[in-house]
Amino acid sequence: MGVFENEKKIALKKMVENDKSKKGSLDKEIIELLNAINSLQQYYTTSSCSGRIMLIEVPKERRKDKVKWLYVTHKKAEFEVLSKILFENKLNLKEGSSIWFKQEPLILHVCCRTLDDAQKLIDIARYSGFKKSGIIATRKRIIVEIEGTDFMSTIVHDKTGVLITKEYLKKLVQVANKKLIRNLNKKDKFLRELKKEFKMRT
Repeated sequence: MGVFENEKKIALKKMVENDKSKKGSLDKEIIELLNAINSLQQYYTTSSCSGRIMLIEVPKERRKDKVKWLYVTHKKAEFEVLSKILFENKLNLKEGSSIWFKQEPLILHVCCRTLDDAQKLIDIARYSGFKKSGIIATRKRIIVEIEGTDFMSTIVHDKTGVLITKEYLKKLVQVANKKLIRNLNKKDKFLRELKKEFKMRT
């Protein structure tokens, strides 16, 4: 077994047995794509998110590990649930913290055997709509980052209270849902193009 193959075996074992993400498990919306990539000898995935809509409390120091999730979904967001959290619950924010409504696109990191392999994956991803895809590391491993451009983020609550109306929240949810669906459609196209390029069974 070569160095790349051994690293792939270790990485995939860790992904299954020791998921260190905040969620603690893989997004089911992206598992088929991960399996397809990992079935190819020249690639293995190291981290992933299928895309999500969130309501989060961001602390004053803005440390990612201190962010509190109030709501998260990898599918279309529910206005009624978000409205209840924001307008009906008493949110006791820590000093200096604020609440943000966010929609984030798919992001995927893939280790590639060679630069040619990396470029091929980037070409497929960009053709599928993931325009922000590129190589982010080459020193120890060749890592490709695949990321969508459908993104939104806005503050909705601070120490003074809720900063938006219910009507505006409804609009935010509508826009975020459209972006998330567009993101998932690109993910599906990426999977189709990957299977076509590598003549994989559909």
